[in-house]
Amino acid sequence: MQYIRQQINYDCLVADFAKDEIVDVMLETICIKRDTVWIAGAEQPYELVKSKFMKLNAMHIRYVIDCMQENQTKVRNIKNYMLTALFNVSSTINMYYQAKVNNES
Repeated sequence: MQYIRQQINYDCLVADFAKDEIVDVMLETICIKRDTVWIAGAEQPYELVKSKFMKLNAMHIRYVIDCMQENQTKVRNIKNYMLTALFNVSSTINMYYQAKVNNES
């Protein structure tokens, strides 16, 4: 827990409502060793998921929180939604901010 909190700059995150939940989801996912983890309806290798989660930082978490706040659709399983967002963050963050810049121009 301490590593994740330090890695994501926990104390500086503004959205208090979500940061505990995000840390909990990350811990639950990486601390329970298994062969695979189900993310977005697909099995992912545990070591891949763990590796991705251990590399997340405050910018990634801020992005996930922003996406969750901007979401207009009803999320039936918030935990799975958050898990998917955390898993995909490194692949989608740049496109998200680029689209935001393009829309503001």
